[in-house]
Amino acid sequence: MDTQISPAQWKIFAEVYEPPHQAQLISPSLPKYSGTSKCFPQVLSTSEQTADSKIGSLTFQGNNIKVNKVIIPLLKKIDQEIKTENLNYKLKLGTPYTWRCVNSPKVNIVDKTTCLDNKGIVQRSKHSYGLAIDINPSTNPFCLVRPDGTNYYKTKEGIEVECKKYNGKYYDLPEEIIQIFKANDFRWGGDFSDAKDYMHFDWQGNLGDFKGNGNIEPYSNSK
Repeated sequence: MDTQISPAQWKIFAEVYEPPHQAQLISPSLPKYSGTSKCFPQVLSTSEQTADSKIGSLTFQGNNIKVNKVIIPLLKKIDQEIKTENLNYKLKLGTPYTWRCVNSPKVNIVDKTTCLDNKGIVQRSKHSYGLAIDINPSTNPFCLVRPDGTNYYKTKEGIEVECKKYNGKYYDLPEEIIQIFKANDFRWGGDFSDAKDYMHFDWQGNLGDFKGNGNIEPYSNSK
């Protein structure tokens, strides 16, 4: 008598022949961010709807913005510290909260729904979770870096153009603002190595409102 194979033993073509990373295209997965705390995955979301439920609003340097609720007290503290410096610098902000993939010429996104890149890595921007903020993009640009340290960007035609300098620097952000953000658990894009995102600050996950009580506490004390 012939032995019959049960339906459960059959596999579809894609399961046998598709590359392993293709499975991520079907079900959303969370990206991994180097240098962040162990709590960081807890504030991420697999869908825009879930991310939206974690968003709150505040006024920052005269700008009404939406960010993740966990960093609202931190940004209020940063806002006050910048005011105390009494700097003659007008802050104009990009959109802190917007559901999108990483936007960089160094990243090749192959699926815009999951933000999967050509190396099988999920490359979703921290702006998707309201955990990043861009300041004055027009004068603090995203630049690529040559081996000799000069900064440039590429036009749509692929022509390399040197990024503009402000008093000898490729950005005009006052150092006081940069240091205030960094002292309050934010990373600055100007410290990136192979590309510079001078406008960009993103949260590292060590300090924040983890208990939802409006206070700032270290993650280790929030459990």
